[in-house]
Amino acid sequence: MTTLVETFSAAFNLHQQGLLAEAAPLYRAVIAEEPMHAATHHLLGLIEHQEGRHEAALPLIKRAIELEDDEPNYHGNLGTVYRALGRRDEAVACYRHAIALRPSFAEAQNNLGLVLQDQNQLSGAQRAFEQAIAAKPGYAAAMVNLGNVLAARDEQHKAVDQYLAALAADPQCLDAYNNLGSVLAAMDQLDQAAECYRCVLELQPGNAAALSNYGHVLARREELDAAIASFRQAIAIQPTHAEAHVNLGNALLDQGKPHEAEASYATALRIDPMNTNTHWCRGLALLTAGDLAEGFAEWRWKPETMTRFPTPEWRGEDLNGKRIFIHAEQGFGDTIQFARYLAMIAAKGGRIIMEAPTELHRLFADIDGVEDLIVFGQRVPEFDTHCSMLSLALAFGTTLDTLPVAKSYLNADAEDMRDWERRLDGSSLKVGLVWAGRPEHKRDRQRSLSLRAMAPLATLDNVSFYALQKGAALDQAESAPAGMRLEVLSPLLGDFGDTAAAIMALDLVITVDTSVAHLAGALGKPVWLLLPFASDWRWLEKRNDSPWYPSMRLFRQDATRRWDSVMAEVTSALRAQASQTRINCNAA
Repeated sequence: MTTLVETFSAAFNLHQQGLLAEAAPLYRAVIAEEPMHAATHHLLGLIEHQEGRHEAALPLIKRAIELEDDEPNYHGNLGTVYRALGRRDEAVACYRHAIALRPSFAEAQNNLGLVLQDQNQLSGAQRAFEQAIAAKPGYAAAMVNLGNVLAARDEQHKAVDQYLAALAADPQCLDAYNNLGSVLAAMDQLDQAAECYRCVLELQPGNAAALSNYGHVLARREELDAAIASFRQAIAIQPTHAEAHVNLGNALLDQGKPHEAEASYATALRIDPMNTNTHWCRGLALLTAGDLAEGFAEWRWKPETMTRFPTPEWRGEDLNGKRIFIHAEQGFGDTIQFARYLAMIAAKGGRIIMEAPTELHRLFADIDGVEDLIVFGQRVPEFDTHCSMLSLALAFGTTLDTLPVAKSYLNADAEDMRDWERRLDGSSLKVGLVWAGRPEHKRDRQRSLSLRAMAPLATLDNVSFYALQKGAALDQAESAPAGMRLEVLSPLLGDFGDTAAAIMALDLVITVDTSVAHLAGALGKPVWLLLPFASDWRWLEKRNDSPWYPSMRLFRQDATRRWDSVMAEVTSALRAQASQTRINCNAA
């Protein structure tokens, strides 16, 4: 006859082997014979938790505590069940009780850190992980968790130290390699990040997350074919890996394949329908492909809980004298591009309160319908409804056929224009130049070039160049290409009102994809835009014109992604224009 001790021992051995379904009935048999057996209640509760039946686990572990209140493991595991149920305050209380019973309980300290991190209590989480490591030197999991908190607090170098310490303690710690790779990638140490993911894949070749992360690093190194292969391998292993589908879509979009990218994003949304970033990405792919109606709907998709105000955004209905708050949310160029819709709001009877950066205020001051122009952070007057600036295209149901186009929709100050015309007086063709955007922009390396790359322009006669460039890249003007007649205007350009007036005194603007391109287009000034191979959504595909700006001409990189062929084309076109200018001047 099997004794109670033998039955418990058999159940425990099966449990340790992961044979939960076999162990559970034996634990129940023990409880049936001995209802006061605390350890069995606890272990059966753990099986319920391990199989995802957290509610069923609670009464079993609580019963174990009633029978044996001074056992720290019971309190610790009750905390773990509460955390799984999202009952974080109760989880914290359980972990603290377990630690009070056993101050050296490293696992409880580690788990306390995790739930505090869930609650965004990063300082408390950091202390808990540090105490776990102090109680159990070489505790690799706690070192990884401490690294995660330090990374979340933007202390990347300290996070790296923790991940390396975890790997010293456990050279096969996959989480340490994965998370170290993520932090190194965020620090732009892409080669080192790639090596971390390769280490994971050597230890576990079928790790879909590592394959996806490795592909992401390869994509940032512009090794797109290899990146796509890595993403596809991750998806083959784990078809429901939504992030791998998104990363694949991003790489395909970078290859100039918006339709294929959209299909990848759509697959990711079937897996994770509420992911705001994936809706955003799919919207960009649709917009790039020219499907503005669905593209704007996806690009501007967000749950109501994410809106800045308690009421829904305006969606194009008549306003009949209502005050509408329009808030700019992205860069200067986006705000300038979508300012075309403000007059249309006024036509619907809207009285506009406009929130925009100070640098744009003079430029926006005379737009029809704008009654109040306020700066970010300034108190907002009372309003009846609201809309974010870039959602206006969605509100008006914009398509390629209905896109609001005007020769110009912004104006420079007349007196300022006269001043600039006097300053830039001359018979040569006057061309403004911008060769670089803000380096903080995530795609700046693709969109910007150096002034040196514009050297072919210096070979042209009858052309004077004027630098409208801002920021650190302006220093390149001190060593302009030999023969280039370049005057730097930037120190005189305090805001976009100044830049607008200067542009109006020029004959042409040549620029990379920055706010100056939008400003010149909004003013109706001829502007030549230099685009990378995979350009921003608003420039669509394979066009040399823009439906947004009639005065704009597009010059695109080819598949080699080099600027020299672009500059050769621009130089040839500018030579022809300069020659025409000379002919016109002689005729006069």
